[in-house]
Amino acid sequence: MQQNPFKKRHRFNLGKTFNLRKQFFGQYSSADPVAVSQILTKFGKTRG
Repeated sequence: MQQNPFKKRHRFNLGKTFNLRKQFFGQYSSADPVAVSQILTKFGKTRG
């Protein structure tokens, strides 16, 4: 059973959020890879 990544369990899991964002953008073949990369870099696995 996969846990809900948006359900807080005492901390925010950056890796799960990054992977879900990457999967979400991967659904759209028309998405510009450069723009997707910039978004993932900006909102990726950094906190703050």
